[in-house]
Amino acid sequence: MTGDIAFEIDRGAVPHTGPTSQLKIYAAGGWTYSSADKDGVAGLSGQGCLDDKTLAHIRALVASAAWTSTDVIHCMIASNASTTYLANGKVLFTDRVCNSQKLDEKSEQALAELNRITATLRPAKAPCCKP
Repeated sequence: MTGDIAFEIDRGAVPHTGPTSQLKIYAAGGWTYSSADKDGVAGLSGQGCLDDKTLAHIRALVASAAWTSTDVIHCMIASNASTTYLANGKVLFTDRVCNSQKLDEKSEQALAELNRITATLRPAKAPCCKP
């Protein structure tokens, strides 16, 4: 799929330390999902189309939040993994283990709903190979 990306979730890790995945929701309603293991070998992938109501709901959630974050703690835990949320090419928030950044309450609520919606857009099982 091609076109403008309305919303994206990138789950990543430093190369060779953990799996990665990328979910893109395009402005026209299509979506793609791809993943790879820690060595970059392709894993689950899929694509589909959102109905107009779901796409409008995602856009409204993104638009309804301020996406502001504040420093709340200094954490000594280092993690190679993070999840970055983007809308229209702009980073909204990057989540990490022991994150020093906290989203405002409205944005936290919007992000929780976005995660709930997008959780259904991942393929259910690995591709099958036949001999």
